[in-house]
Order: sequence, then structure tokens, then C-alpha cells
Amino acid sequence: MNNNITIAGDGYISEGSYDKIKVMGSATSSGNISTDILKVNGDARFSGNVYSKEMKVNGECKIAGSLETKNLKVNGDTVIDGDCKIENLVVNGDLCVFGALECNNVTIRGDLKVNKNLNSICMKVYGDLIVKENIEGEDINIYGRINCEGLLTGENIFIFPKGISKCKEIGATYIEVDKPKNIGFGKVKFSLGYGSMGKLQCDIIEGDSIKIKNTRANQLNGNSIDLISNCDINIIEYNYNLQIGCDCKVGKHIKIG
Repeated sequence: MNNNITIAGDGYISEGSYDKIKVMGSATSSGNISTDILKVNGDARFSGNVYSKEMKVNGECKIAGSLETKNLKVNGDTVIDGDCKIENLVVNGDLCVFGALECNNVTIRGDLKVNKNLNSICMKVYGDLIVKENIEGEDINIYGRINCEGLLTGENIFIFPKGISKCKEIGATYIEVDKPKNIGFGKVKFSLGYGSMGKLQCDIIEGDSIKIKNTRANQLNGNSIDLISNCDINIIEYNYNLQIGCDCKVGKHIKIG
């Protein structure tokens, strides 16, 4: 017999394991909750840890403990006090994580705030990303606004800043700050208004290959560095290649290779 719970009005969820939980009204819980499917269309408040294979939030959800799930899609508002382990995360609404966030794939079209470290293999940001500590990944693509107070590190990092984006440090094999030819969701592609490119502000940028525009930084360290346009850099240290656009400002550059 299926162990399902559907709450249409005001309800209470006891600690335990369930096949499916659907909240259409207002729900509170006690202890830890484990379920295959969790859908929140109303307002849900969980007092402990939540374990779920599939989770979708269209309304409001608050988890006082940690969250572990295979797939999480946030269309509404979600707050998680503890750490999160999520294989696939899609944020169309607002998600705030007070602990650390560990993922395989992240797509952000809304707002994501993380108070500790964010770790994801593949990351695509079309909205706003705020991380109080470090961001680590492999392929990181930012088409929106980012504010990282620690180190943003990956194998390949592409940033098309909207408004003012800030990172304390950036480190990667390949780093590019430029306008993309086109982006899209799935098979749907579209061009962005090229006049909408913002500015990236950073203390230190370090990588094998660095190609940037609309960037202000204190120091650049790399093998090959190309300042395309509208850059203001205090110090550049490079090994074998440096190109500086005519409208770029550089305090001093040093070839160390």
C-alpha cells in the first residue's frame, strides 16, 4: 500500500518515510523526512533533514536542517538552513542556502544565494548568483550577475556580466569575459542585446589563457592574456603573449617567461 500524504488545507507531517508528499495548503513537520517525491505548491515548513529523490517547489518551502535530493526544481521561494547535496538543480525562483551546496549540474534563471561554498561540475547562470565563500566547478558559464566573495575556480570559465559582477579571485585554465554569440535554454537559442553587457570587478585573475573585456582588476597572471576592450588593470604578469586593446588601461606589465 502506498504511503502518500496530500495536504490541501492546514496539516502536519510526522517524522518518517513516505512514497509521495504533496503540499497544496500549509504544512509543518517534526523530525527528519524521507520521501521519493516531494511537491510543494503551498507553504511547507520542515523542522529536520529532508531526503527526497524528486523535489519541486512552486510555493514556499523552509527546511531547518539539511537537504539531499537527486533533482530539485525551485519555481517559488526556498530556504535551507543546512548543507545541500543535489545532483541536478534548477532555480527559476529564489533559493537561499545557509550551508554549503554540492551539485553535479546547476541552472539558475532566478536568484541563488549560498552562505558557504558552492561546488558544481557544470554551472549555467542566467540570473543572479551570490556566494559568500568559494565557487568550484569544471565548466562555469555566467550570463547574468555574480558576486563571489571568495575564489571562483574551474577548468573553463566564461562570464558575460549583467550589471556589476564581482569576484575576489578567479582561477581557471581558460577564462573569457566577453559577449556570447547566442545562448538559450535547451534547443531554443537567442541573441542577447549586445549593449547590455555589464562590468566585471575582480582583485586577482589567474589562468593559462585569459581573454577579457569590460573588466577591472588589480592583477592578472597568465601565459596568454588578451585585453580586448574597456579594461582597467593595475598589474599584469605574463609568460609569452600579451595583447592590449587601444582603450584599455594598464599600470604595468611584466613578462616573466
